[in-house]
Formats: sequence, C-alpha cells, structure tokens
Amino acid sequence: MPASSELELAQRTLERIKELDHLHRARAHGRWEGGLALPASLRFVRAALRQLVSSPAPGRPGPLPRPAPGQLALTFVGHATVLVSSAQARVLTDPLLTSFLWGLRRAQKAVLPPEAAEVSLILLSHAHHDHLHRPSLRRLPRTATVVVPPRCAALVEPLGFSRVVVLEPGEELPHRDVVVTAVPARHDGARGPFDWSWRGTAGYVVRAGAVSAYFSGFEDIGRRLRPQVALLPITGYEPLALRATHMSPLDALYAFEDLRSEILIPIGHGAFPTGYEPLDEPLRWLEELWAERGSGGAPGRLVALAPGESCLVRGPSSARLPAASPVDEPPAVG
Repeated sequence: MPASSELELAQRTLERIKELDHLHRARAHGRWEGGLALPASLRFVRAALRQLVSSPAPGRPGPLPRPAPGQLALTFVGHATVLVSSAQARVLTDPLLTSFLWGLRRAQKAVLPPEAAEVSLILLSHAHHDHLHRPSLRRLPRTATVVVPPRCAALVEPLGFSRVVVLEPGEELPHRDVVVTAVPARHDGARGPFDWSWRGTAGYVVRAGAVSAYFSGFEDIGRRLRPQVALLPITGYEPLALRATHMSPLDALYAFEDLRSEILIPIGHGAFPTGYEPLDEPLRWLEELWAERGSGGAPGRLVALAPGESCLVRGPSSARLPAASPVDEPPAVG
C-alpha cells in the first residue's frame, strides 16, 4: 500500500475512533441523566442472581438448509458459536455448549443441530474460556481439524483431535470445499485470571466459491476480502472501558460498513453477560440503530437469528428459515 494511502487510512481510523467514543459517551451520559434504579454493577449482580434460580430458556434446532456447491448455511448455536455448513463441510466456531460459566447460569440454551455430529473443522478465535472451552470441545468429533491462533495449540492438542493447525493472520487453510483465511482481530488473548500468558487472537473468513462469511476491522479486511456475511459480536461494552477488547452494537454497525458486507448476523448476545449492560439490550440497541440506518436508504440486511435458526446464503442474497417450519429443500433465493 502506498504511503499516502496508509496515511489516509490511519486518518480515517482515528476519525472513526473519535466519533465512536463521542457517540458512546453521549449515550452513556444520557442513560444516567434519565436516571437508573441501580448502578450498572448492582444491576449486573441482580441479573446474575436471577439467572441462578431460572433454568436456561429452551430451544430446538430449526431446519438446516442443504447448501449446494458455492453456498453457505449459517446456524446460530448461541453466544459466539455458529455452525457454518457448505456442500461438503461443517465448520463450528468457538464452541460453548455449557449451561454454566464463571459461576453464571446461561440464559438461553445452546441449540446444536444434529448435523454437528458431522463437524469436520473447528475455528477458535482466542483463548478466553467462553471461546476456547475444553469441556465443549470434548463433545465434538475427534476426527475434526481444529484451527487456533498462535500460542493456543498447547491448550487443544491434549484433547486428541486428529489435527491442530496454527494460522497466522493472512495464512489460509483449504478444507474440503471451503478456504479459511485468518485475519487480525482486536482482543485480549489471555486465558483468564490464573493464566495471563500472551496468546494470539484471530478472526476468520470462510469462503465457498463466491460466498464468504467473516467471523469475530475491519476496513482493510473489507477492502481485501469483502466477506458477504459479517458475524460480529455486540456485547461487553458497559462500562465503556470494555470497548478496548469488545464491540458494542454501534461498533459492530461501523465494522459492518467497513467490511463492505451485505448481511450482518449479530453473535455473542443473549446467553451470558459479558458486560454490565442488560442481557437483552445489545440486540435491541442494534435493531434500533439498524432502523435509523435503514431510514437513510443504506444497503445491507440485518439477520438476527435465535439459537437454532439458520440463514442460507446464495450469492448476493439470503433467506431466513423459521425454526418451527420443516423444510425439505431450501427456498429459492438470489
């Protein structure tokens, strides 16, 4: 990239950072101005205690489309776990299937379709326990290949998978009829309070023919790879200091635009609290932002999937399948 282009990109990035910081602080100030019954930290504790006495909301798998060559089906399992299906492969991202984590009870059950028994590739974005969860990995086929960022292989190798592959940003892995490209991601790679070793982080672009999906900003990735579908987390933004390693709905919307994607599928929401914000707030805020954005005629589509729901992507369009409706063949789209 020419020096002038790099300078322009850096200037745009700084302007975006300043703009986003201003918008988040204005929103946080406005919320406190309106008055809250409890400080955010106490609301978090109250919500966590309520979840301990309530069973996770049930769910059941909806119909999973049968992708033709060059298509992808995306099934939201819960939290950051998504099943990406192509004609020949089943790819699972950051599997988290437990009902308890860090002493917190899950609000919505993970809904893993039966087709998960065919998982042949697992993508892990970083070492946090809610993304690299070894008890959940033990429930998956050992015949699968596991892709990890740098310095994460030792956490997975003892589990007995057939192959563990470390991908540096920019490296690719062909797998059956898909190609996985590792891309940079902004996050803390430490394992947890008793393991602060530095470990790598990664996002991934999964491509099947002309269809691609980005998981886990973004402007440079959008310019080079332009994934059609963006799977972006939207939680863990309150207090605002958490935005150093998490994305809010507003951050996700800006990232979606920078990625130049056509479809935004929010992830990371509804299961466990990753910040002090109410559990149902991130998706509600994103939908409000999207409605405001749509009123300006901006292109793109928001597909907010419930656990177990799927989205079939055929070229330039997608279709959402109702979880309760049996489908023998995917509907014609595109």
